[in-house]
Amino acid sequence: MKERQLRYSVFIIAPKAGGLAMMIRFFNQVLADGGAMVGMGSFSLLIFLGQAY
Repeated sequence: MKERQLRYSVFIIAPKAGGLAMMIRFFNQVLADGGAMVGMGSFSLLIFLGQAY
């Protein structure tokens, strides 16, 4: 029974961790190209994300 619970908990956590990793990679890429986005107000994206939580 305990093994089954552990197996299910891994499947519940894994997609969330994968989604978080994808978001981190995406925003890391966006912010790494910040010099190309000076006129677009890329810093406002960080402010928006801060207010979302």
